[in-house]
Amino acid sequence: SSGINAEWPLRPGTQITRTHYAPPPFEILEGETSEGTVVVLVPRVMPRPQATSRDNPQGSSHGANTTTPQPKSNKRKREESFTLKVMSWNVDGLSQSGISLRFCAVVSNIINLCPHVVFLQEVVSDHKSYLEESLGRNYKICWGQASSSYFNVVLVEKDADFDYHSCNVIPFPITSMGRHLIHVTCQRGQRVFHFLTSHLESMKEHALERQYQIKKVFKRMAHQDPYDVVIFGGDTNLRESDHVLKPDTITDAWCAGGCDPANQYTWDTTINKNLSVTFNSRMRFDRIYYRYIYK
Repeated sequence: SSGINAEWPLRPGTQITRTHYAPPPFEILEGETSEGTVVVLVPRVMPRPQATSRDNPQGSSHGANTTTPQPKSNKRKREESFTLKVMSWNVDGLSQSGISLRFCAVVSNIINLCPHVVFLQEVVSDHKSYLEESLGRNYKICWGQASSSYFNVVLVEKDADFDYHSCNVIPFPITSMGRHLIHVTCQRGQRVFHFLTSHLESMKEHALERQYQIKKVFKRMAHQDPYDVVIFGGDTNLRESDHVLKPDTITDAWCAGGCDPANQYTWDTTINKNLSVTFNSRMRFDRIYYRYIYK
């Protein structure tokens, strides 16, 4: 048997057999117990700091990585200089190849990079308890269609001064793959934020349904209050042959960043061999869009 074990310290009697790389300050240990093989994400440094330089962009006489919370009187100042950090990741939970190690690595990257908002796709039910135990203290976790065999998840950091409002799950009516859209609404100060994620219809032959789905996403983004912040991130499965008219008010983040070819492909089988495919494919499936923000 195998699985993800979120317990720390390790249960007595665990024999460590392998150590795997994870971004500092973590490591992934693989061990044997009387119940079988376990994979454990181990923090090298505990506990996680409650405040970082991101919370204090103007600097501090005590250095950038101070753990001293900011006074409430500075809250408005932090809002004005606020930089939002967003992550989107299809975790490929349907593939059982190395799933325990891969999902531990996903969680360690989230903890290490400290994004304010995380969009996950292809999460499976076996991951729910591990996400809650590993990230539930620091993130509000919003689940998609958890009754499906796989689903999307949105995580919103609790320390980012977001007031959570709602989470709506919108199924796509004619999907053949159980695809859906999550729309999470929060507020920070006077500004309302909308965070959306989806995993659009896969494979080339489902282009029409995929194009219908991204149009529904753009429509929902465009219809929010013009002074709200609206961000979509997810696995779009979009190809160059998928001709979708994007509203002028919605921006592709990769294009806005200069279209760097080094960061163009998010599905690149020439360098990522996780699925052991024999063909070469380079696609920009994973994308982040944001709507024009009125100051």
